[in-house]
Amino acid sequence: MSGLRINRLRVDAFRGITGSVELDLRPALTVIYAANGTGKTTLCDATEWLLTGQVHRLCTGNAFDSALLVSKFAPGAEPTVEAEMELDGRPLYLRRDRSGARLGATRAQARPVQPGALLATLTAPARQDAGWEPHHVTAIRRRQQFLRATHILTAEELATLLDTDPETLGRRKEIFADLLDIREEHDSAGRLRRYADALLPDENALSQAVAEARKELAGATRALRRSGPRPSDEEAHLGERLLGMDAGSPGPRRVEALAAEIGRRRQAHAASMSAMAAVDEGWASRRTTGRELADGLAEEGRVSAALGMARIRASELAARARAASEAFHGVDRRRAESVGFRGAVAPRLPEMASAGAAAGLAPDATLATLRRLPEARMSAALRQERAAELAALARLAVGMPELDRRVAAADDRLSRLLASLPDEEEVRRRDGELAAASGGLEAARRRLAEIGQPLQRLRAEALAFLGHRHADADCPVCGHDWRTHERLRASVEAMLGGGPSLVAGLEREVANGERRVRQAGAAVAEATRLRGEVDALRRSLAQDAQVQAEFARRVRHVGPAATVTDLSGALSRLRRRVDAVEALQALEDELGARTPRFRSVLPDDTPLRAAAARFSAAMEAELASVSQERQGAQAAAMAAAEASRAAQARAEAARGELEALRGRLTHLRALQDGLARAWAVVAGDARLSVRARDEAREVIRHVDAVLTRAEAHLGAAKAARATEADRERVGQLGARLTRERNRLELIRGGRAAAARGADAFERHAAEAARQRVVQLSAVVNPLFARMHANRLIDCIEFGEGADFLRWCAGAGEATLDPTRDFSQGQRQDLALSLFIARARSLGGTFFLDEPVTHMDDLNRVGLLDVLRAVTLSGNGRLRLVVTTSSRLLARHLTEKFARVARDRDPPPMQVVEMHGNGRNGVAAAVTFPGRSASAGGIARTRET
Repeated sequence: MSGLRINRLRVDAFRGITGSVELDLRPALTVIYAANGTGKTTLCDATEWLLTGQVHRLCTGNAFDSALLVSKFAPGAEPTVEAEMELDGRPLYLRRDRSGARLGATRAQARPVQPGALLATLTAPARQDAGWEPHHVTAIRRRQQFLRATHILTAEELATLLDTDPETLGRRKEIFADLLDIREEHDSAGRLRRYADALLPDENALSQAVAEARKELAGATRALRRSGPRPSDEEAHLGERLLGMDAGSPGPRRVEALAAEIGRRRQAHAASMSAMAAVDEGWASRRTTGRELADGLAEEGRVSAALGMARIRASELAARARAASEAFHGVDRRRAESVGFRGAVAPRLPEMASAGAAAGLAPDATLATLRRLPEARMSAALRQERAAELAALARLAVGMPELDRRVAAADDRLSRLLASLPDEEEVRRRDGELAAASGGLEAARRRLAEIGQPLQRLRAEALAFLGHRHADADCPVCGHDWRTHERLRASVEAMLGGGPSLVAGLEREVANGERRVRQAGAAVAEATRLRGEVDALRRSLAQDAQVQAEFARRVRHVGPAATVTDLSGALSRLRRRVDAVEALQALEDELGARTPRFRSVLPDDTPLRAAAARFSAAMEAELASVSQERQGAQAAAMAAAEASRAAQARAEAARGELEALRGRLTHLRALQDGLARAWAVVAGDARLSVRARDEAREVIRHVDAVLTRAEAHLGAAKAARATEADRERVGQLGARLTRERNRLELIRGGRAAAARGADAFERHAAEAARQRVVQLSAVVNPLFARMHANRLIDCIEFGEGADFLRWCAGAGEATLDPTRDFSQGQRQDLALSLFIARARSLGGTFFLDEPVTHMDDLNRVGLLDVLRAVTLSGNGRLRLVVTTSSRLLARHLTEKFARVARDRDPPPMQVVEMHGNGRNGVAAAVTFPGRSASAGGIARTRET
């Protein structure tokens, strides 16, 4: 069985892959190298979606939204994944988009297919049962889990094979059940266990109900034996007569009416007893409470008046404190304004004085001098334009002497060229000579061609004629007119002797003509060159003259004459003058509303050189005055605040005293009111006296005795009534106990049968698994030993009995539990070994997404050997697709497979490098074994 093998995979507009990526996955090992964010995990997600119809890591619970597959950078494109596959040796074509899947042997035969039917087809070679669950929803979910667990290994799945938490342990058992081909027994045992567990709450509930019914029946039987002699109606009648009630109708309601009346009277009696206790509590202190209440009312008036006066005084002092604080803050603001004013002006004054000195202003120049400059009347934009123009002219002025020298040299060169330049008549004469020489040359060449070539052909034919023989002898016919053949030869040779001299003369004539043409052409070319150089010099002189004129015009426009001796210095001084005016104007613009203050501190007649010193002295004096005023205001504010706090404290003390007094008065009033209410309850309108109190106490005692006797009759009536009801309940309880015992026996029998069936399935599964465990362990041990670089573990073994899915590791005489004793890296090494062993057992195409992120350098070398050995020994059954962002891993794998024959098609290993990202597009290219992927790819499907 070769399993499910993917030959070619094409992904279009799927999440991070906005365009199209097509991969040839026929090699036994395909390494997809790309930087993070290129789309490696997207390829694994696309494969999972193609096979299962969902991407597990994008699911929310059991729900999956296909809108998550649409690329964020190509929202209008429809995600599509298609593949050419082999299923147990049979060709298969599968295509999926968001509307559904199409399946067939070829593209032309592909037809829409339902999810359940597709999953059943893809998992059929690996499953021996006809169906996994009677319900199709459960079957679809488990088949999706099987395909995802057996063909795609992610970083999360690495931990799943070893974790022991309840959720992961159940998933790990399902994975191994698929691996060991005992899924049917595992699921059947699980269903029977779940059935038995589902019956357990009912069994417990029935057991508890039977026990309670048995206990209740025993209690009811004992109560019947202890029942009193008199019936309930007789006891109720005695209670009614004791309370002075009318006789009620026989039955349960008579007892209830008696109980309600006793409860009502007992509630009223309890209120009377509580009121009597309150009267006794406040009886001794009633006169003292009255006196304290009168004294407290008088004291309340006095303290309230004192509190009013204290509050008025505190309000006045608080107003004074606020006024003093505002005065202090006003002085503080003035000081801050002065400091800010000094900080804004002081740094600018030296800069302005320096600019004025550099501008060439007089040593006694003042601020008024700056304000009267023409630049001061310009706008800011005009000043910027003037500064830029002066800077440009200064740069041009540096190169003007060189320009003058170049113009003088060009004038001299032009004069010499004009002296040697031929006139128009000479040029026409040279042109005529060139034309005549060219005509003579062409005529000589024509004569040479007309005479020389025929003569050459005639000479060749004559020589051939002379060599002609007839039957190895001189031809008598050809020599007939000359009598002999020798005379004919002499005549022909005499005729041919003049031909070469004629041709030589023509060739000399052609050579002389070519020489005359070259001489005439050189004379004409020299005249043309001189005229071109003269024209170029004239154009250059015109351009230089234009530049000089434009420079002179711009210099005149900005001020100095172009003939000034130090033009660069003059332009620099004009530029610095603009800077000085700009500095003054910028300072006043920044000051804004504070400009009048600036002009008052530094009037127009202030010299620029002394401006900084005068401003500093003026501001120091002003700050000293303001600081002294601030100290006085601060002291006044602190004194006012202290007086306000003291007055506020006195007012708070008076308020606290008043609140305490009022609390005491409230307590005294409550005592008086409570005593009055309690007396009204126990004595009504009677006058408060000792005799009335004693009479009320006797009445309460009598009522309590009557109610006690009535309650005794009520209890006897209830007991008699309960006995009558118990007689009826005993029969009902016996019948219910029988029914619940029968149901309990039925449920216990069902649970026992389910447990026996589950045990049988588990024994069969354990026996079948134990036979396959040895084979899987034989593969895992060498893989883990080579992959785990640190030689610590000797062997990896399965557990025994029902615990066969728990691994154990032997390290010498010690036995380690990987789930508890292994490090995270060791656990992941073991998990990777298990997955590769499972892949070898199933066969097909398997994806490993970033399997080396946890490994050190030696572990990676071991993994390279494992991958090489597994893929080369798989005989085409096993294909691995490994994604990585490590260039070193891809290079080392290339070196591992470099000696393997490259002429095989497909090659045993290929490296596919991906470039780009979801925004700019993703491209894939085969970089090893150094040839492009096969052209027979998957063509784009045209939807109709």
